[in-house]
Amino acid sequence: MISLAPTGSMLGLLTNVINDSALPVSVEPATQTVSVQKLVCDEDVPTAKTGLYRLSKDRLRGGGKTLSSEVRTTGAVEPAPLIQSRSHRVERVTGVITHRIFELLAGTELPAEPDDRIRQWIRGGLQQTGLAADAMTVVEEHCLHLLSNTLSCPTGRWILGAHPEAQSELALSRIEAGELKGYVIDRTFLDSETGLRWVIDYKTSAPLLNEPIDSFTAREQAHYRDQLRTYAELLSELTVVKPHPAIKTALYFPSIKVLSMTP
Repeated sequence: MISLAPTGSMLGLLTNVINDSALPVSVEPATQTVSVQKLVCDEDVPTAKTGLYRLSKDRLRGGGKTLSSEVRTTGAVEPAPLIQSRSHRVERVTGVITHRIFELLAGTELPAEPDDRIRQWIRGGLQQTGLAADAMTVVEEHCLHLLSNTLSCPTGRWILGAHPEAQSELALSRIEAGELKGYVIDRTFLDSETGLRWVIDYKTSAPLLNEPIDSFTAREQAHYRDQLRTYAELLSELTVVKPHPAIKTALYFPSIKVLSMTP
């Protein structure tokens, strides 16, 4: 049995509940299948007050404060700023803020490059982290790099674009071996041209020094294959009308502008 994240649960705290209409995420209504839109909790679930995964839109804006075969895109890709191993937390904060801004941008009119609004979101998110000033600078530069890559990448813009049945950061749960397991799907939508349902997981990781891209994506696919398979199962089980749309899973790497589809 699959359910929404229960109110007040840890998974519930991950569910997107932002009562701010400044940047609504576009969602198309369903026709033959149960709309994913209806599966997301609305005003009943609180926004997380702790942790790093869910940063509210107001916090991302910063409240006016300031701080001191895969699908590939041709063209040069600038190397990402180096994140030192001083803290896994620095890498995590980078991923958290980037994921959240992808969520806010999805389904909206996308800028050609990170604008003042996006920069303010990054700085607003950093205010919650407690990182040192130099670490904040590293995170801000890396987030801007990832977002710039995505906004200059046709595939990245397609992923964030408006689609039928689109959802970002979709929180679902089900009982497995007697325990409640929670999952968050970064991006899912129906492709109106092919009829496929896409399930895409964002990964802010990058190849190791001198590692071929094919080797990197194969390694990442092996690591996340079971997770993507679970996401596909969850969405399949939610579909009432049979046959349900075929599901295609993939990883998107903004650091290298690559959409790596699961074999």
